[in-house]
Amino acid sequence: MYCVLSGDRLWVIGRVRPLSEFPNDGDVCTTTNHDVLSSLRVGSHSYINLLRSILIEREEPLNHRLPNTFRIVTSLGKTHYFRAFNSQSFRSWTAALSEKISQTHAD
Repeated sequence: MYCVLSGDRLWVIGRVRPLSEFPNDGDVCTTTNHDVLSSLRVGSHSYINLLRSILIEREEPLNHRLPNTFRIVTSLGKTHYFRAFNSQSFRSWTAALSEKISQTHAD
């Protein structure tokens, strides 16, 4: 799963596939980021509206077997669960989400 934080929305992308193959023959890759991004096909995707949402994060895991987890509860009461790759990623995502959500509350 891929996530993109944009404005007052968190885009959740379930699948990304390449449209074309890039050579992997051991040479130094000279493709630009734009070339790589324009060659990706986005599969199923949706977004979570962060307007009046609540971020629930805790020091201890929400589930003891799954560390680095957090929840977003939307203004409609729908709960979305996420798990970050590691603790550094967890801190980065929760800080960015917290800032975006507080900006939407201020507007």
